[in-house]
Amino acid sequence: MIRMEIALFLVLTFVAFVYFSAGQKHSRLHQTFSILLIAVLVHLVFDAVTVYTVNHLDTVPRILNDIFHRFFIGTMVFVVYLFYQYIAVLVEEETGKPRRFDLVAKIYLAAGELGAMLLPVHYAVTEKGNYSDGIHASVCYVSTAFYLERR
Repeated sequence: MIRMEIALFLVLTFVAFVYFSAGQKHSRLHQTFSILLIAVLVHLVFDAVTVYTVNHLDTVPRILNDIFHRFFIGTMVFVVYLFYQYIAVLVEEETGKPRRFDLVAKIYLAAGELGAMLLPVHYAVTEKGNYSDGIHASVCYVSTAFYLERR
């Protein structure tokens, strides 16, 4: 699993290198995409770290594991929000209609990040590998549903 994160990280690093080295406009759409690209790279790092830590619950201190999982879920909520923003800006530029749910989306982003940082973390231990589950992990699922419903 960690090999997949490394491969995705390398591919996205190449895409980021090409994107940032090319001449680009400084529009709202390009700024959103730039932030999204960097956020996804950071998220992949936390994904790889949490895959390792959750499968070594006996050797990694619980507090360290919880911290990494909180940042993993937090970056996931932020990435989902950025995808929503990217689509909203794209639609706004194409149709000329202003975005209607920006304030609601930002309030939900704050609530989702608070949930990722404060809700209890639970780990399911299985023979094929461990993973986080419970209300803490559900924050990213609810965030995805919330932002999909907005557009």
